[in-house]
Amino acid sequence: MPAHFRAFRNAGMDSSGVFLIPQSLDVGIAIEELLFIWLASEAWEWVNQLVWLPYE
Repeated sequence: MPAHFRAFRNAGMDSSGVFLIPQSLDVGIAIEELLFIWLASEAWEWVNQLVWLPYE
């Protein structure tokens, strides 16, 4: 996915942001991480960002 995202961005396209979540991460923790991000930030902060969760 990171290579595809980089190619997408290099083509001049914009993204609202992508969160990558490992399949090994517990679903409940993934939901909590996404909820925390949603509550503690604004959508514009994630534009064109590729972020692995859990976010450190």
